[in-house]
Amino acid sequence: MAASERVLFSSKAAIMKFALEKRASGEFCDTGRDYLEDNFRGSIDRFCDIAFARK
Repeated sequence: MAASERVLFSSKAAIMKFALEKRASGEFCDTGRDYLEDNFRGSIDRFCDIAFARK
């Protein structure tokens, strides 16, 4: 997906699903670095709250 494309989500869960798919594909962080998993999980929940509130 290009950075200029907009994606509309109907819920926080939908945003989370999208983010987890992107993370699994390696688009959000290096999946080979296990220590990043805690950082990702700690940040993504708050990110989803903010993204959903701003929709």
